[in-house]
Amino acid sequence: MVAWERPHPWDDVAALLKTANAKVVAFLQEQLPATRKALPKDSPQLAGLLVQIGMALLEQKQWAEAEPLLRECLAIREKAQPDVWATFNTQSMLGGALLGQKKYAEAEPLLLKGYQGMKEREKTIPPQGKDRLTEAADRLVDLDTATNKPDEVKKWRAEQAKPPEAAPMPGEKK
Repeated sequence: MVAWERPHPWDDVAALLKTANAKVVAFLQEQLPATRKALPKDSPQLAGLLVQIGMALLEQKQWAEAEPLLRECLAIREKAQPDVWATFNTQSMLGGALLGQKKYAEAEPLLLKGYQGMKEREKTIPPQGKDRLTEAADRLVDLDTATNKPDEVKKWRAEQAKPPEAAPMPGEKK
């Protein structure tokens, strides 16, 4: 066997993560009917579960399955939390679901608005959510690559290379 024919050690990890993620999607989807009964239809907690399922489906490349859940989540968040970074993250994720389905014209405004909204609120994104901004920029690179816009790809790559804005320390003035 030639060296480049051997499987990469991370291939096993990726396969395990994919399997685990599929189980997470199934578990969360099982919780959805009970959650819908227990919570109001415009509940931020319901939106939280919908986005968790949507994110897991995106990771599984199940674009069409993620789309209606992310649309519902976005409708809740736009009404209940219109200026919160997570609402803009949901826009970007919905744009990603549309991008995966090659619905480029519909995806583009969501991807742009989602990224810009998160970027404007970057200091409010908690540490565990910082990767969402990177993912939003990655989606814009993917869109512009798919639609053959090399200058835009360069622009987004340059944006990705910029260091993130740090949140002020507690008690520190802005």
